[in-house]
Amino acid sequence: MAGEMHEGRRDDAATREWFTLPVREYTAKVIVTSILAAIGLLLVFDRLGDMGLRPSELSMSATGMSVKLERRIPHGVEYFVVVAPQMGWQDTDIEIEPTDEVEFWASGQVNLSIFRVTESVVERRAAEARINCLRDGSAPATCTDARARTFADSVRRDTLLAPEALFTPEERERMRPRQPWLGPEGDSVTKDRSYPGRTAKKLAPGLPYGRLIGLVLPKADDPITRDTAQARRVFGIGRSKEIKGAERDTVLRQAGDLWLAVNDVWNGRPNERMESRAYPDNLFTADNVGFFWVRVRITRE
Repeated sequence: MAGEMHEGRRDDAATREWFTLPVREYTAKVIVTSILAAIGLLLVFDRLGDMGLRPSELSMSATGMSVKLERRIPHGVEYFVVVAPQMGWQDTDIEIEPTDEVEFWASGQVNLSIFRVTESVVERRAAEARINCLRDGSAPATCTDARARTFADSVRRDTLLAPEALFTPEERERMRPRQPWLGPEGDSVTKDRSYPGRTAKKLAPGLPYGRLIGLVLPKADDPITRDTAQARRVFGIGRSKEIKGAERDTVLRQAGDLWLAVNDVWNGRPNERMESRAYPDNLFTADNVGFFWVRVRITRE
């Protein structure tokens, strides 16, 4: 019993140690932030209601964000959807009938390699450090760039002078992101340098990287296990698109859910030459960032 009481005192001490001032402050900040976030969402939803928008879905996680707003219009409905580039195909749960007319408008930016963006930032910070070393009070012996003295002397006379004024053309080229930020049209400028076997695994092999794309499938179907016929029904959206008339016969053959995605490699199946290894589904999308806002208007006859 004495041993148990002694153990209990140690537990009480550990508990008291855990609830120290920094932990209490952190916990309080988390609680306050959560309350403010909840109030903010309520105010946003209230404002959306005044605009005729109904928040039909809202979820956030470490892998991405899902937002869907709904608005009734004459003879149809409009949806506002967020498409995240790291999630591959996303089921919007928007039901479309073969007789519907569908219109899309999209905006936003994505980048398909945060690693390339980081490379650019590292190059910029390195150039700044070489120019800024004397002004920052670093050891003069380490300041070997001739521009450091020029910058240190000039910045005293011109408070608006910044290090980037002294970047060399070579530095500017190195800090230019090798993977550009892309709009819904995707990368129509940069040549596809991927291996042919990797290009074939794009969600839409014939369309540019980063293009906003869509697919309509019956409820029970999954685009990841698509067949050749299904793959042919993938359509590019870009900044805007209308599906009406004869095109409905191609992409809206039967009622189903609308799936949206940002075109990139999706290597969720075993490699044909290495059948014993199955790669993670998001091997080539895990470093994607940004999002597209997509407005979907469905008009019913």
